[in-house]
Amino acid sequence: MNRPPCDPCAIAARFALPGRVLDAEPLGGGHIHDTFVATVSPVERFVLQRLNERVFPDLDGLMENLGRVTRHLQAQGAPHALTLVPTADGDDWLRDGEGRAWRAFRLVPGAVSRNGVGTPPEACAVAAAFGDFQRRLADLPGPPLHEHLPGFHDGAARLRSLQDIAAEFNAANIRAPVHLSYGNEEALISIFRRVKPHDWVLGSWRSHYQCLLKGVPPARLKAEIMAGRSISLCFPEYRIVSSAIVTGVLPIAVGIGMAMKREGSDSVVHCFMGEMTSETGAAHECIKYSRRWDLPIHWIIEDNRKSVCTDTRSVWNCDELTYQRDADPRITYYHYESKY
Repeated sequence: MNRPPCDPCAIAARFALPGRVLDAEPLGGGHIHDTFVATVSPVERFVLQRLNERVFPDLDGLMENLGRVTRHLQAQGAPHALTLVPTADGDDWLRDGEGRAWRAFRLVPGAVSRNGVGTPPEACAVAAAFGDFQRRLADLPGPPLHEHLPGFHDGAARLRSLQDIAAEFNAANIRAPVHLSYGNEEALISIFRRVKPHDWVLGSWRSHYQCLLKGVPPARLKAEIMAGRSISLCFPEYRIVSSAIVTGVLPIAVGIGMAMKREGSDSVVHCFMGEMTSETGAAHECIKYSRRWDLPIHWIIEDNRKSVCTDTRSVWNCDELTYQRDADPRITYYHYESKY
């Protein structure tokens, strides 16, 4: 999350822990909050989190939701329910000297966190646990919980949120190049059903839709576009990178994929490119390298039959492109027609 350095031990000491804080070290690979595990004497462990206010700006509402839900589950005797640790002042969270927000939980003994489902029995266990969670919350008293990411799972609505960008550009309110998508909404929504929160998404100069579907708030994305960064949108906290350079993200995808394989991560890189880019030497080399090294990369080729205004098949003097009928599961190839 690119935060300034801090002392997690000093932060942990500001919570009502049952002993002296011995150490605190990073825990897991979450991409929203920064998480640490703190060890308290004699030997008890707690989870400490530095909260990402760029994703969740309403921390009061967020922590109110968390407090209501966890205390309701505890009152029902739910097994393995999270337990918030209050601060020394009795609050559910605090701010450090730099203004950053923190919260703490008791570490659930024997708990294992997974970024994805690996086997059918795991899927059944997750479904059963989630069903039990929903059942226990059915009688949660009080007003509705705060909604922090409205329409987060409504992909079509998120894509519609940028329909005015063309008008803004034509009115000279955006003083930089803009490349718009149109006609590929259903295809992208279908592709993003396999994209997990901890996966990386890499795109070209036409990545508005990808940013929205990866979870970037529409207002923040539009602000970046209006500021002239439409063709180079990067939101590393959402694990999305784009480049205005033709083939620019392809070697980056290979590098990230190689790093994830060495780390033993179950994350995947989803790399988007146009059909003209897919015919370049850089694309052939990167795809070949990822195949030979079995890297966790999903290549998506978006074919609208043109590169800006140039007909792709006329350039290459062919009717069918290289990956158009490729059966490799690492490659998704789809066609669409754009009005732009």
